[in-house]
Amino acid sequence: MSQEGEGIPEEKGERRSRKGKERGISEIVSVMALLLIAVVAVFALRGWLSTQQSRMTNIDMATASYSVQTTFSGYVISLDVRNNLQGNLAVNQVQVILSNGTALSFSATGITPALPNTISAKSDQIYVITVNTGSGVAVKQINVQVQEPVSLQSQWITAIGGG
Repeated sequence: MSQEGEGIPEEKGERRSRKGKERGISEIVSVMALLLIAVVAVFALRGWLSTQQSRMTNIDMATASYSVQTTFSGYVISLDVRNNLQGNLAVNQVQVILSNGTALSFSATGITPALPNTISAKSDQIYVITVNTGSGVAVKQINVQVQEPVSLQSQWITAIGGG
């Protein structure tokens, strides 16, 4: 008798494995290919996430509300700014927009306390603004510019309220 695989012809459709005759990719090459695919996927995911982050709406650093009292020469506005951050927040400027389209900016004068002013973490600051206007002119909107002092990121917020 002959040993297995020696001198016996292969039948049609049957394959016999012989050492060194079967070829494929080595384990190292397959692992390297998988690593390359994983690295490319990580960079693609990172790029996609960064574009999604820029599309997200930012969380307001602060919120603000106001009330308006009429005086004989205009208005006295009480503006309450709330710091929503875990750290300090600077209030740099307040802009009052009147019903006739006039925009008045307040920083050093016309507002108490004067700006820029720092609000501690998770606390409020009330500002008093005196606006001298003619008759028939009302306060339409108030915008507040705030800035996070460490990153210097700045944001304009619109106060809610009215008279």
